[in-house]
Amino acid sequence: MTAVSKRVVPTMALPLLFALVLALAAGPAVATHEASGNGIEPILVAGNPNCAALNASQDAAFASITSDFGWKIDGGAPNNGIYTLTAGNQNGDPTVLTGGAIADTNNTITISN
Repeated sequence: MTAVSKRVVPTMALPLLFALVLALAAGPAVATHEASGNGIEPILVAGNPNCAALNASQDAAFASITSDFGWKIDGGAPNNGIYTLTAGNQNGDPTVLTGGAIADTNNTITISN
């Protein structure tokens, strides 16, 4: 008999999370900026919305968001550092899991200004 385990891998969520981290600075409703070396193009969003708000959005820029699960830095401009997808305080910034997301210490986001 074969054992089957279920593991959620946030493949589409990581680019979104990166965009949300960048969205902490006030900006226009939707503005695109230069892509990173990995081809990720951040979208600045006014305020600090969670994935549920973006999932409910009619904006075509967020059509790939199909889950309310998320992670975000809940504060002002984030500090440089490596962040795990967990709730708490990281690099001096409060971090939050939203929409029922579970902590994932195996995936990280690096902020470097």
